[in-house]
Amino acid sequence: MMLPSVLRAQGGLVVTPEDFGARSNLPAVGAIQAALDHLARRGGGTLRISGTYRGGIVVVRGSNIVIDGAGGTLRDTRLVVAQEASNISVRDLTLLETRAQADSYLLDVAGSDCRFINLSMIKEPMAGGYQGYLRAPSRGCQFDGLKVRGSNGIFVAGRNHVFQNFDMASTLRPDIGGDDAFALKGAGSITDNIVLRRGTVRGFSAAVSIGSEVGSSREHPGAGIVRRVTVEDVIADRCQMVCFIKPGALIYDWRGGVVEDVWLTNIRLTDPGGIMFMRGIVINAGRGAQVRRITASGITIAARAHAQDVMQTSAAEILIRDQGAPSLIEDVSLQFSYDGAGPSGYPVDHIVRIEKDNPAVGTMRRISIDVTGAEARISGIHVGAGLDDAVVILRADLDRVALSPPSSLGAAGIWADSRILAGDVRIRPVRGPQRGGRAR
Repeated sequence: MMLPSVLRAQGGLVVTPEDFGARSNLPAVGAIQAALDHLARRGGGTLRISGTYRGGIVVVRGSNIVIDGAGGTLRDTRLVVAQEASNISVRDLTLLETRAQADSYLLDVAGSDCRFINLSMIKEPMAGGYQGYLRAPSRGCQFDGLKVRGSNGIFVAGRNHVFQNFDMASTLRPDIGGDDAFALKGAGSITDNIVLRRGTVRGFSAAVSIGSEVGSSREHPGAGIVRRVTVEDVIADRCQMVCFIKPGALIYDWRGGVVEDVWLTNIRLTDPGGIMFMRGIVINAGRGAQVRRITASGITIAARAHAQDVMQTSAAEILIRDQGAPSLIEDVSLQFSYDGAGPSGYPVDHIVRIEKDNPAVGTMRRISIDVTGAEARISGIHVGAGLDDAVVILRADLDRVALSPPSSLGAAGIWADSRILAGDVRIRPVRGPQRGGRAR
């Protein structure tokens, strides 16, 4: 028997949490779950949430279900979209986490063809940990107008997802949050065709990362791949990095990962006060990983380094780690500008750094650089040993480089310990030669 207040509107069945016994500001997980299950049994419909409800874990199953927040809030609630769910829409809803628990997160999606319009995810008070997950089985999810506040970002796996018109803010504090806005993973699975466009991220480690979890491990023995990623028209405000590509490069035992076909276009990172910035575009590979066909164009970085210590800083870094099996980085094209002027912080060590931990381990080839840059402590472009004929400097216009080099390291506008090809190059160093190194 249909409850009296359940309506059959023009768009289908419409229910509210009150229809199933909920009361605003009281625990309502049972009522919300009952409403969603009712819609699933009926083949779809709309759950309208116009107030504030305290929940727990609620699971969306079935198909053709709309959660219409109507400006409402689910407090301390995890919204789960099950793998069997499809054609689910969530709009004008706030998910609010108030328990200050780093292991709490708000969204967990494994379903297909889901749409999230004007969804807000907030941790208040601030806490670490992801705000939400798109799991490996998920397919074809679209986010328009996503807002994230007070913690880390979104774990992204699966296929054919689009995020656009997003506004994401971490905490701007090193002790809580500050991880990546979008963390693209491929743990024993394939993550394919991800689009991130027209958005702003603030206070994160990287605007987008690909993948401390790309490849196989004991827990995930399958092939781990992230491919076909488009990031365009994004502003990164006071972040450490624009993009961090890192299969097999960190301490985790992920191996044999593949990252391929990544396009970074029209991205601006600003941190002239050196609040967060460490490295801009970063490509690291280790443990047998393969990274190929990475293209960056129209990238603008105006930032000072947050610190000047053991870890070298740079506006762009390409590095093969001497960890596990030899790795490969090939077909990388970076076109960007870097301005290192600012009121505080430090000059970066290098505007471009291309190197191998061990010159005899790993392979790089077809790396091309087009850079305009100013303000670097050691060198404008540094190319390490074991990279003969791997690097082409198509164009370099470098000003105020080799500002204050340490005596133990070579410094120059361009320092190369491998044979490189240089095209249109203009360099204005301060305390070093225009070019240096042991191989030309």
